[in-house]
Amino acid sequence: MGNQKIFVFDPHSNARPFLSSYLANRKLMKAAGLGLIILSIQSLFTTAHAEDVLHRDYLTGNWGGQRDRLEQAGITPALTYTTDVAGNPFGGKRQDLSYAAQLGGSMSFDFEKLFGTKGLSFYAGGNWAGGTDLTTEAVGNLFQIQQVFAGRQARLVDLYLEQSLANDRYNIALGRLSSGADFAALDLFGDYVSAGINGNPGSIGDNLPAFTAYPRAQWGIRGNADIADGWEVTLGAYNADLSPLEDSNGGTDFSLRLDRGVLTMAQLSYSWNDQNSTGGLPGKVLAGGYGDSSKYAKVDDEDEDEDDEIFGNYGFYAIGQQQLTRETSDRGQGLTAWAALTVNPDQTINPVPLGLFAGLLYQGLFPNRDNDTTAFGLFYASFSEDLEDQDFELAMEINHRFQATPWLYIQPMAQYIIHPDGDPDIENAGVLGFELSVTF
Repeated sequence: MGNQKIFVFDPHSNARPFLSSYLANRKLMKAAGLGLIILSIQSLFTTAHAEDVLHRDYLTGNWGGQRDRLEQAGITPALTYTTDVAGNPFGGKRQDLSYAAQLGGSMSFDFEKLFGTKGLSFYAGGNWAGGTDLTTEAVGNLFQIQQVFAGRQARLVDLYLEQSLANDRYNIALGRLSSGADFAALDLFGDYVSAGINGNPGSIGDNLPAFTAYPRAQWGIRGNADIADGWEVTLGAYNADLSPLEDSNGGTDFSLRLDRGVLTMAQLSYSWNDQNSTGGLPGKVLAGGYGDSSKYAKVDDEDEDEDDEIFGNYGFYAIGQQQLTRETSDRGQGLTAWAALTVNPDQTINPVPLGLFAGLLYQGLFPNRDNDTTAFGLFYASFSEDLEDQDFELAMEINHRFQATPWLYIQPMAQYIIHPDGDPDIENAGVLGFELSVTF
């Protein structure tokens, strides 16, 4: 048994890296799993029927009606645990097994309900992240395999005020914001495990360090306006100083050094045939651009000479989705196609001047599984011509999300990565794993 191989895909692979990684993460996995089990058992004993647990919106239920009372009063709590487990049975720099997780909590306060201030709300959120990153530890590719990996620490994330005006036609937010929550995003991006597209096209963050996505945020202001039927414009300005994003400060560096750079973003979107429409199939397109006034090092500057730094960067993106088929019983069910393009023209400072992304997603593919999703995606990065040893990376993902209950999903997935990090000397890698998420 000592020489037996764990995976049959590669006869040269062996079990030792997988087992050592598993043992290293075992305590963390046990702690998280034990916590979930305890909460699940507690929920079963505090409800009259086990069937209620399977159909409730949250694992911990309605807290004897207290959750509804809080929301009616204007206070909405949220807590979600998400984990990604993945291993590469072949390819990459070496074989390994990786576990990563996040526990994210938030509180939103509706000041209209609490104090009578119409349209005003306050939002605060925090996050605990742990585990290891298969991309860094084993494969060496560009697009992070486990979107949930965000380091190993607790941090404050969002902290902002939001004001809605004219029956929600206009909206302004001010405080600690994640720019990726409002720009270059489609809801269906969250149905993928790879950070190549989960949240936003991964090439934007690879070129633009000040572009933040959960669980990181920066000081900023964002405005949104419905300018016509289906048309929406979004504008934002954010602190581009990277020091508040360092893991060591846990999101509590509230400094604002605008002399180190400002990130400005603009986006125009158009939606048609929304889910409430009786017309054709729904779709959406959005186009945007951004400029950053901070300093950038040249991608080929190995000695990090400050004299070679360039002030300012800019780029553009275009994203769209269109539902292609529809189940007769539910407008939300059916096949949807999507695609995204990112362009950062200056190849001297942008490692990925061109990014191309596309995919298909089917909701309710199998009978009696109306809320399950099946997704396939392609994520392509073309590297800068100034990076002589790197050409392109192409990642593929296929997954199926089993929506076991309203508060639990399990999502097996497989990824295949060609030219990891654009390096033809790194063997193409295969990845198997799953994502699991619990809403408490």
